[in-house]
Amino acid sequence: MDSQPFSYKQHVIVPFASISKLGYAASVFVTRPTGKCSAFGILAYFVSENAALQYAAAYAKAHIDGTTLPKPPFTRIRSVQRPSGSRTCLTIT
Repeated sequence: MDSQPFSYKQHVIVPFASISKLGYAASVFVTRPTGKCSAFGILAYFVSENAALQYAAAYAKAHIDGTTLPKPPFTRIRSVQRPSGSRTCLTIT
């Protein structure tokens, strides 16, 4: 899934989200005024496409500004094995 490219401080930002087993993966392309393009991905996983796109855009803006990069809402998902007969669940840490 792609969003529309947009301009920010003479840079072109193209955030995108791709679906995977872990959720929507946020990634982004940034093209500088000189024409040099940088790709950043996979930045983090999200439960919605919109959240992934918003995070990718915020990440690109922070990178351009040289400010602290935003932290994703969670760092990883791991599977926890329950005792026999129970279901496996996912824990967000």
